[in-house]
Amino acid sequence: MKQELYKMINWWVEKGVSGFRIDAIMNIKKTMLAGDAQKDGSDGLVAIDKYIINQPGIQDLLFDLKKNTFAKHDIMTVAEAAVPDDELENFIGNDGFFNMVFDFRAADIDVPETGEWFLPTNWTVNELRDALLTAQTSVQKMGWGATYFENHDQNRSINKYFSRNKEDISEVTKKMLATILLGFRGTPVIFEGEEIGMENIELASIDEYEDVATHNQYNNGLASKLDEKTVFDLVSYRSRDNSRTPMQWDASLHAGFSTATPWLPVNPNYKVINAEAAIQNKNSIYHHYKNLLSLRNHGTFKNVLIYGKTVPKFADLDNIMAYERVLNDQKVLYFANFQNKTMEFNPSDFTGNLLSNNYDELLIQDGKFIAQPYQAIVIDRNV
Repeated sequence: MKQELYKMINWWVEKGVSGFRIDAIMNIKKTMLAGDAQKDGSDGLVAIDKYIINQPGIQDLLFDLKKNTFAKHDIMTVAEAAVPDDELENFIGNDGFFNMVFDFRAADIDVPETGEWFLPTNWTVNELRDALLTAQTSVQKMGWGATYFENHDQNRSINKYFSRNKEDISEVTKKMLATILLGFRGTPVIFEGEEIGMENIELASIDEYEDVATHNQYNNGLASKLDEKTVFDLVSYRSRDNSRTPMQWDASLHAGFSTATPWLPVNPNYKVINAEAAIQNKNSIYHHYKNLLSLRNHGTFKNVLIYGKTVPKFADLDNIMAYERVLNDQKVLYFANFQNKTMEFNPSDFTGNLLSNNYDELLIQDGKFIAQPYQAIVIDRNV
């Protein structure tokens, strides 16, 4: 079977494929159990993760996979793999199994280790900051990472990180998340619709959801004796279908995705949130993404924003997410006030040329820089 798998991969490369995203690769080896396992879920069931993810002997399989396929070609590989920091070198080091891996620490911060969506964690901004920056500093010691907030297995990031204060979901907060993401070291992965600010969809009943995991989580939540409305609200918020609704291209029927009725309903906000409107509005989330990406890809800051290290800043302050990208004598500061209140700072901490701002201006009062609610800025500190 392994030889047939290698043959298939090499066949695709010979056809011209230049890279692979390897899905759920950490599940490729299982630990077989005899008898019953000890239940660990609130529903009386057993989470299988500890028996199917990163099992002993898996690295031998991954080495063999690379040797017989990827190593023979000049291609890119990115693996969906939750890898412990002490094993990163084997996965993405100079002789690692893959070029880069996706890190799950921030994406799954809102669910417990058992994976029960109906038992959300009480995460904090500080914990989110630490998860993101720990991933940055650990990965950069060993190799290269793939950075992301959204994918086909996640809900929309704006809803995830603002589930407890939905009134703060706005263009300002969406631009803040973009600023945080697009300053990180690694290859940024932007999921369809993220760049125009697409949001979770609210469907009326569990029967309207297609995702099998959503139905399983709903049934498990009911088995845990939670009331139906509580389970539905929590599971529908976390449903993978939130990221699988049709792309919102314009304000026409079905958001311009199709003239036929699509497999999932279009989010009703498509008349306001759509690609056509975003492209036309030069102050839109879409153009904010373009400007941030332009900093990475062109001109003065290209090298520092691609190759520079990520150095955490203001780590002693609550609800502040900040870091510098540093390469030789170049420094670019990414700063986000991740809270709905102002903060005062010494302006000298922000000396430099302003490169990006999700507000119209910087506010200086009484000799202090006033960071406004959810303000995110990028500053060239090399002055």
